Parts: sequence; C-alpha cells; structure tokens
Amino acid sequence: RLCLPSSTVPLWHRRRRTVLPGSGAAALRHAAARSAAPVLASAALRRSAASVRRANRRRGADEAVLTRRQLLRRTMIATSAAATEKAFATLGVEQNIRNDGRDRLDYRDLAVDNGVLPQAHGSARVTVGRDLVGGGGTDALAAVKAELATPAQEAPGQGFVVVSVDCAPSLFIHANNRRDARDDVNAELSAAMGRLLSSSLALESLCVMHGRFAWRLFIDVMVFSTAGNVLDVVSMAVWSALSTTRLPKLVPIKAEAGFPDDFELDSNQENAQPLDIEQVPISVTLNIIKTEHVVDAAPLEEACAAPRVS
Repeated sequence: RLCLPSSTVPLWHRRRRTVLPGSGAAALRHAAARSAAPVLASAALRRSAASVRRANRRRGADEAVLTRRQLLRRTMIATSAAATEKAFATLGVEQNIRNDGRDRLDYRDLAVDNGVLPQAHGSARVTVGRDLVGGGGTDALAAVKAELATPAQEAPGQGFVVVSVDCAPSLFIHANNRRDARDDVNAELSAAMGRLLSSSLALESLCVMHGRFAWRLFIDVMVFSTAGNVLDVVSMAVWSALSTTRLPKLVPIKAEAGFPDDFELDSNQENAQPLDIEQVPISVTLNIIKTEHVVDAAPLEEACAAPRVS
C-alpha cells in the first residue's frame, strides 16, 4: 500500500486522507483519472449548454419569420395543446358534440351592454362565453367619438372612419416577443375592421357640408380577455356601439348669396341623429375542422382548425 502525497489527490479527497490501492505507477494513474473526471464533466456540460443556446437561436430565428396571421394564431387565438387534446376535440366536432356540449353551429352565451361610457357618442361592451361567476370569456369594449373635419379632396362628399383595436398586454404572456406580437395582432384586427366598415358604412351620410365639413368617427376597441373568436366579438362590439351612436344635429346657415356657408349646433339631445348602419355586417367566422364547419370556436378548437372563413 502506498500513501500518496496530498498534491496528487483530488481536492475533495484531501480532508479524508484517502489511501489508494496498487503500486506507485498504478496509483498515480488512478489519481490522475479521478482528478480529470470533473474536468471532463464540466466540458460535457459546456457542450450541452452550447447546443441548447444554438437551439434557442434557431427557434428565435423561426419566430422572427412568422407572418402576422401566424402570430395572430399563435399568440391570441390558438393555444398550446397536446396532440391527444386536439384529437379529442376533433372527434367531438365530427360527432357534433363539442367539449362544452354545444353543436357545431351553436354560439356561447352572449352579453351586450350598451351605453357603458356616457362621455362617448356611442359605446357597447360585448362578452361571449362568460362563466357562471361572471368572469372569463372573450370581452371587448367599443367606443365611438365624433368630430368635425375637412373632407378629403378625392371624396369631398364623404366622412371618415378610423378604427383602432388594442388588446390587453396580459393576453401575450406566453409570446416570445410580447410587444411585437401585440402590435401585429392589433394591426391585423384594426385593418380587418377598417376594411369591413369602409365598404359598408354610408360615408355619404357623414357629410355635413360638401367639400367643407364632414364627421370623422373614431372607433376605439379594447379587448380585455379572450376565450376564442376574437374577431367576431370585436365586430359585435363595434356594431353595437355604432347602433347607439347619436350625432348632434347641425343646422345650415345660408350666406347672402343663398347657399349654405356655415352651420350652428343644435344642443337639444332629443334631436340627435342616429347613424345609417343598415348595410354594416357582423363578422361570422367559420372554422373548418376536418370536413366540418364550427362557429364561435373555443381556443382549443381554433388550434385544431386549418382554414378559417370570416
């Protein structure tokens, strides 16, 4: 038996004064191998950490090239679900029995509160899928404010509509880049509602005086929570807010030449005029799962859907 000096013994063995077996050369090789073990382990850990960092960079690059519609699906509408959950939901849709007991063409409970913001010209709050205690679901609040502006030169007899949709930051807690994901979703929803209203709302009815004065409508929507079907709920909130909007009556004032030159405001609220929204539609989104169509989809059903038609 040979007792090696402390300089050849690993640090964690010095306090115990380990006695190594074998001859001197064998003992030295044994001690060297024992002392090299932590070095090899640390090198393996560094290689593993480097591979993890490379994978994260590749995943970050993949996230950077996502389109806006993919971000909309991954951050708000779709949720991370296991394959078994998706298979279960798909099977229920095929048998016309969804997870919450609805048929394929059934909507969840809908709650509409009109006139919730008295300082606005029109407002409404719409909630779909609220639970028994009054929380959850997809909740959106829309408000309409109006101001007078000069019509555009290319459309002197029409008014303006400006739509802005803002989603709560708490809806993006699982997104890798919360700010960019939120901005993309807000832009996508705002553009969708802008296209819907510009092609359906009677902009001519917003003209007060040809070429001089017209109403500009600012429609602001806030999405507080989401449980699927965000676009349709936003559309319902906007339509309800427009249906309650009342604009002050403007009385034209004729100039000496006999044509209207200015106007005066009628302060009587009873004479306020409603908007012409007969042609304004409400968005209805059909989610196609396998060969079936589903309306008012829950987040898990949206994760199972391939194409959507609104």
